[in-house]
Amino acid sequence: MSQVESHEEFQNGIEFPTIPVDNMRFCFVFVMMDILKESVAGGLSGVLTRLVTNPLDVFKIRAQLHGERHFLSMRDICRDIYGAHGVQGLFRGAVPGMGLYAVYSAVQFPVYHTSKKFLPDELAMVNSVLAAAVGACAATTVSYPLDIVRTRRVYHKTSSIGSILKEIAGEKRFGMGFYQGLFPALVSVVPRMALSFGIYEELIRWGAPTDWPVLLNLFAGGIAGLAAKGVIYPLDTVGRRMQVKSSAGIVSIVSGILSQEGFAGFYKGFIPTCFKSIVSTACSLAFYDYFIKSMKHIE
Repeated sequence: MSQVESHEEFQNGIEFPTIPVDNMRFCFVFVMMDILKESVAGGLSGVLTRLVTNPLDVFKIRAQLHGERHFLSMRDICRDIYGAHGVQGLFRGAVPGMGLYAVYSAVQFPVYHTSKKFLPDELAMVNSVLAAAVGACAATTVSYPLDIVRTRRVYHKTSSIGSILKEIAGEKRFGMGFYQGLFPALVSVVPRMALSFGIYEELIRWGAPTDWPVLLNLFAGGIAGLAAKGVIYPLDTVGRRMQVKSSAGIVSIVSGILSQEGFAGFYKGFIPTCFKSIVSTACSLAFYDYFIKSMKHIE
């Protein structure tokens, strides 16, 4: 058949096969089950990761919020925490922190994998970065109120979670106090997670196949998290200061750090952050990979 005849037949109308409604419903249920599995795996990995890294997170937040020129060592922070609360002080903010990690991971992973499905396969690295950026942005926005509660819980030595919630709710109208500092958080977390996921998948692709997949996940996740964190840490410090100073803007925070603490003030708490970044990223990705593989047989 010539191209002209084919074109005329098309113009005359051709009956194309239609997809049965039952098959469409099955496809929809199948997709929703995949999203649910990814959310559950992400949430479980987030909770377990939080339990492992909470003491390091306490060290980091205390150091970031220390507004004087000299740096607090991990030994100084540990002595202060232990003197005020004992060993339990290392787990202050663990409850909102676990909620934060669970919500963040439950949103991040399904959004990340769903976004990848809508991107072409020609540029795998670029697609990983873009999908990770979308996932990180969505997860940060949804879980941000828990991040503020967690930070205030670590910062205030005596405040309960209930009093912190009342304090934040009364600071700004329409509950916007729960989102103060969101902008630098988004600006920092999007490139961090994009780089983290992108580097992670490249390392996994480079190292596979291997007889030690769990070790490969831990190594790739740790290296990816550490490399990405070092780039955007100053923005993280600015956002953390805004979380406890409701009336301070980005400009005033930045100028205050530069004038009172110098440029090095932006990197307070960076050492415990490095340890936390390695442990957190490695555990999160490894736990997620374990749970998602464990649920493959669930139909």
